[in-house]
Amino acid sequence: MQEALFSRIAELDGVVTAPSAVAVPGARAFCLPPRRVPSGDAGGSSEAFMVAEVGEFAHLHPSHDGSLHLVLPIRLARDALTKGWGWRTRWPVSG
Repeated sequence: MQEALFSRIAELDGVVTAPSAVAVPGARAFCLPPRRVPSGDAGGSSEAFMVAEVGEFAHLHPSHDGSLHLVLPIRLARDALTKGWGWRTRWPVSG
């Protein structure tokens, strides 16, 4: 299931994968290179990323853990928390 999720996200237009710049060894990052950053909810700002320099907006931990960490626009983050689909980590919910 984890590999299916990885493949599905990696196949999204403009998404590139790389080793995570912030997670545990073996974590795989999903990145939007700077030229591919969309406008909209995140406004293309550094708040849209865990590591803005490389465009890392999410990462998937190794299979022994399997957790997915991602950055969401505030309205989607609140919705996910309310529905029990996720929880806060060291990156606080801002706004």
